[in-house]
Amino acid sequence: MPLTSDVNAKVVPNGNDGRRDNVYVCYSNTSPVRQSTVEQRLQPFRIPTGWTVAYNDLHEIDPTDVPDDDRYTYLKEDLLRMTQEHFDRSLDVGWYPSGNFADGAYTLALYEGDFHGKLLFEMRTPDRARLVAEVERLLHEVSGGRL
Repeated sequence: MPLTSDVNAKVVPNGNDGRRDNVYVCYSNTSPVRQSTVEQRLQPFRIPTGWTVAYNDLHEIDPTDVPDDDRYTYLKEDLLRMTQEHFDRSLDVGWYPSGNFADGAYTLALYEGDFHGKLLFEMRTPDRARLVAEVERLLHEVSGGRL
């Protein structure tokens, strides 16, 4: 969001320990415009050696906790993309349809070669914990030469 002369933004501590997470409070003419109540930490993964992360925009927030205003930020098609060059595999995660909580779900896909190659595995789930477990399982299966 671009800032103009009548809008100011500042990072505020999130939590009691004083650390600064990327939580912004915006003010326009000294009154709050919007405060993000969403935890904005990226989802951590246990990634074996050899994987390259092209992007990770998957956050540690369950779909049911995403405010309506943030659906297209956290529930979008391009959430995670990784490649494993040695085994010629590509992994992709997105929320389909983008921004649609009611009908959507995470889609996890593993391909031989690039993202236009042979589909080796696909799963749909609205459950972030199940998605993360399955991503980590696939990463280890591929790295072990089993998939």
